[in-house]
Parts: sequence; C-alpha cells; structure tokens
Amino acid sequence: MKEKGRKLICDISKYTFLFEKASRVRDIFETKDEFKYKESELRLIHGIIEVLGSKTYISSNIDDLLWFWRFGLSKCNKVVDFGCGSGYFSYLVSCLGKQVTGYEYSDKWVGQDYSSSEYNNVFTHFHSLLVSNVKDLKFKFYNSLPLRIEHGSVDGVIMYAVLEHLDRSVLELTLKDLKRILRKNGLLFIGKLPRKYSYQEWLSRLIGLKSHENLFTKRQIVELLRRNGFKVIRIESTGLFFNHPNKLTNFLYTFTKIEKHLRFLPILHDYRLVVEKL
Repeated sequence: MKEKGRKLICDISKYTFLFEKASRVRDIFETKDEFKYKESELRLIHGIIEVLGSKTYISSNIDDLLWFWRFGLSKCNKVVDFGCGSGYFSYLVSCLGKQVTGYEYSDKWVGQDYSSSEYNNVFTHFHSLLVSNVKDLKFKFYNSLPLRIEHGSVDGVIMYAVLEHLDRSVLELTLKDLKRILRKNGLLFIGKLPRKYSYQEWLSRLIGLKSHENLFTKRQIVELLRRNGFKVIRIESTGLFFNHPNKLTNFLYTFTKIEKHLRFLPILHDYRLVVEKL
C-alpha cells in the first residue's frame, strides 16, 4: 500500500509539472512575428494554438504520457516521436529527461489541409522555439522511408495521433521501418488511435464534421502489429468526451475528470497501446 501511495504522489507531481509545461508551450507558440507568414500559415498557427487552449485536450495528452511512462517509457533513454507535428508532445517527453528526436513528414499526403511548404514553415518555426527551451530535443523532416536512423539504435518510438493518418499503402512499410530502428525488445507507444465504434467519429460524420477514415477494432490493430513483428503488451480505451470547443469543454473540465472511471464503455474514442518489438 505504501508503494502504491508513493506512485500516486509521483504521478500527481508529474501531472502538475507537465500541465504547467503544456501551458507554457502555448505561451511559447504565441511569441511569433506574424508579419513573416502568409494568411494561410497564420490560420494554421492560430489553429494549433487554439487546440492547446483546451484543458481537456492537454489533460488527455498528459494522462497518455504518464500511462506510457508507467508501462515502459521511463526506461527508454533514446526516443523517436514519429509524426511529431508541431513538436508539442515531443517537448513534453523531453521535459521528463529523455533524449527525443521528433520526425515529421515533409511531402504531400492524402487529405492535406495546407501545402507541404506551409506545414514545413510553421512546424520549423515551432520546432525552433521548443528546442531553445529544453535540452536533448531535436527535430528532423523526412520525405521517404527508410528513416536515416541506424538499425536497433532507439529504445522507444512514439506514434501519437499518427497511425490513423497513414495511407494504407504505406502503413505496413512504416511499421516495419520503426521495428528496424528499435533495439531488441524496444517499445512502441501508440496513442490517440481512433476506435471503429467511437461515438465521436459516428457523430462527426453524421453532422458533417471532420472524421478519420482509418478506424480500428481491437482485433484489427493487434493483428496489424503482429504481422509486422510486434506484440501488444497493453491496450486500453480512452477518450469519452470531446476536447473542443474550448469555451464549453473548459467550462466542463472538472466534470470530464470522471472519464477515468468509465473506460469500460464500448463507445470511447481512442486506443492507447504499449507494444514490444519481437
């Protein structure tokens, strides 16, 4: 019981620390020279900053990160955040004392909202701001596989809100390359992976909002990973409540904390997984 108590205190301490760091990211991203950017790039910048204004969203990110930490990330020293986007999640991992390299795709893909150059300009700017605020963090762009990373040189790989955006034609190729760079028994951490039977996905399609094309059942994701040389160690459903609009979700933030007691429901939005390289 004493050991459980110490772990709980440690988790609460890390949660508070990371929430402060996440809030700081929004402040960092707002210190920008808007005259450098096109109107479309400013829309992207403001959109990212708006997302980081959701307490529910930040809380879910930290909850996922601490879950990863508890089930293996704490033992990973060299980490790759694959599909890092603005670098926000990479930054949080780095704040926990890990050596993190964020990789983001720099070419075209299906369903792009902005051009590749617009993404690159905005993400490069955000990356430079984050790197200047924490040590052992760096970012790289790639436009093809394999990644320029040595075989078996990485302890852990994070795919956070990434797998569902990969075209089916490159899905298995990507997983095989991530397996290649992981050391023996290295870990893959997957978060924010939308479930096939999520009520949020169904409702978004019904009212004409954006939804994901690639949705997974538990059996499908376990089988996909098995085919590509991975074994699922842990899998859990999360994400009962919407993260946006901020005015509403921030007002209801205290209420949404009950989500952790409702993870048995079959309508939750996401899977999170810890997966081991075979």
